[in-house]
Amino acid sequence: MALDIKHVFELSKLSFSIPGYQRGYRWERKQIEQLLGDLNEFAVLKAKAVLLERIKRDTSALENLGFYCLQPLAVLRKTDEGGKDVYELIDGQQRLTTLYLIMSWLVTNGNFSEDKIYSIAYDVRDSDFFKNKEFKQGVSSGAACLKNIDFYFMTKAYEVIDEWFRNNKNSIPAIVDILFPQDIQYFDTTDDKELVGEVMSKLNDVRFVWYEVQNQESSIPTFNDLNYGKISLTAAELIKALLFQENAQVSNFKTSNIQRSMEWSLMEQNLQEEYFWGMLNPYGDHMDLHMEYILDFVAEELYEKEKQYFNGKKWQKTDKDWNYLIVNDYLNRDTEKKADRIEEVWGMVRMIYDVFNEWRNTREYYHQIGLLTLYIKRQYKKYPAQGAQEVVNLLRELYKSYREELNSEFEEILKKKICEKSAIDSSKKLSEIAYGEDDEAIRKVLLLYCVEISMQQNQDAPNFPFHLMDKYQVYSLEHIHPQNLKDAEIDFSTLKEWYYNKKNIVSKQEEYSSNEELQNSIEILDALFDSNDAEKTYSDTKDQYLKHFAVMDKLFDEMSGMDEGQMHTLYNMALVEQSLNSALSNNLLDEKRRILKQYSTEPLILDGKEKRISYVPLGTWNAFNKYYSDEVVDLKFWTKTDRVAYYTEIEKVYNKYH
Repeated sequence: MALDIKHVFELSKLSFSIPGYQRGYRWERKQIEQLLGDLNEFAVLKAKAVLLERIKRDTSALENLGFYCLQPLAVLRKTDEGGKDVYELIDGQQRLTTLYLIMSWLVTNGNFSEDKIYSIAYDVRDSDFFKNKEFKQGVSSGAACLKNIDFYFMTKAYEVIDEWFRNNKNSIPAIVDILFPQDIQYFDTTDDKELVGEVMSKLNDVRFVWYEVQNQESSIPTFNDLNYGKISLTAAELIKALLFQENAQVSNFKTSNIQRSMEWSLMEQNLQEEYFWGMLNPYGDHMDLHMEYILDFVAEELYEKEKQYFNGKKWQKTDKDWNYLIVNDYLNRDTEKKADRIEEVWGMVRMIYDVFNEWRNTREYYHQIGLLTLYIKRQYKKYPAQGAQEVVNLLRELYKSYREELNSEFEEILKKKICEKSAIDSSKKLSEIAYGEDDEAIRKVLLLYCVEISMQQNQDAPNFPFHLMDKYQVYSLEHIHPQNLKDAEIDFSTLKEWYYNKKNIVSKQEEYSSNEELQNSIEILDALFDSNDAEKTYSDTKDQYLKHFAVMDKLFDEMSGMDEGQMHTLYNMALVEQSLNSALSNNLLDEKRRILKQYSTEPLILDGKEKRISYVPLGTWNAFNKYYSDEVVDLKFWTKTDRVAYYTEIEKVYNKYH
């Protein structure tokens, strides 16, 4: 390599290309703000030194300041179709891109021309993103380009930069001075390189260590050498570099490489689709790890293929770079077969992705596999790492079966696994599992019911959104008909709210005017809550007042024909979000239905922070809208007929798998 030190200003006329084997842009707020802070600190020091020179003629501070050195840039000079030099960026992309975004902001908000900034383009991506400065539109714009994960992160980075400069306006002039030094603006058009070099050598500004790879060197091994062991570089990114490396034995390498890179980007983009990823992995949206999911399968297949050989290595599957070690060893073990092995491994990547994609696009497979991964998440909710591994184990097993078995046999395998995961205690009937005793069993059954109901819709209907279950924590058990008051479950302030809510409802019912017992109870309870020492009075004579609360509950139950035998069973339970559970409270069915609609269609501010909507599963919607009832008599009450019809549907779904 040829080693040099280059001032940022020297890069202004250069063009950089980011090859397909490179990792995407991944810097986040912390790293961006750290770079801005470092630049600002250096800029302040330089400004002070310049001030001392001008006022006191003291040059010592400026002479001793040195320059701010950024991480090395490793590049390979190439020539484009027009004969212009283009530098393939081997290492340093993250910092060079971030600096480009910083300088773009300064150009936009200052009096500089675009020709003061170098250019960047991806080999296999839409270069218009940079040319048209699409990153300035912001993430909220919803631009199509943001479906590309790299462009998404760059746009987020630009938003961080914009926020930082707006909060640190006084820092802008000093940072401008070190990135666009006025001292050398004059030399921008001169051909006197010696003179420019002399001036630059005296500048105390921002520079890169410049490694220029010689043409006879391969950029891929250089990339691996520079990046192996860095925390920021994942096994997936290293494997990507291996698969896109040049090989003289492949006559159509360039075409093949570009094609692979485009296919990789498409796979990566599709795996980031929320429904797709939610089916495969219910453990959150780790956007830069999706392809590693595929490569984990590849490495496992290679390991099984040559288990005896790999067992001789000291590598552990728990090692962070295990995937890379396996693939790298397999590709480089025999140089004569390297080209064929690259093709083989790439074929495995495509095959695994294609199977996943077929599952995603087959309605039954999507719902059933997504349900199984969700069951595992619930099963290992206290041990997410173990749960994640169990999901991987499940998908490996299903992948193998899908490739080896007939469709009908694969469908039976899925059905059997759902039976195992959704099964309740054999000592109880489905109608007997009860709230407070068998909560997780109720959740399992209701999850099965909700997913199955979504699956049964026509092909054009939306799929079940597994990704929203965790996002909104839709695992809370809601009594469709409000449960009776239990003193141990409610504090005094909640009790007061509960009372006035129910009083408002029962006082409007026809039964109220003729129910002397109820009127008497309300009179006594009104007196309690109107008193100055209500909480103490209630605490001292609790049993007395609980009797009057029971009178109100009794009327509710009578109006809906509810009995204690069905109150806490599947006849009367539905899945909702936790905060929604609280909002529904003790309302009658029509009011609960209104609240459900509001939460799922109107943006809300919850806890004074997040503006969002909730998610209400189709199965829950159907219950509160009496979808399964042959005849809807009263929309306010969850009647016995409604409960039986609802439970019958749940039972039918459960029996399909048991």
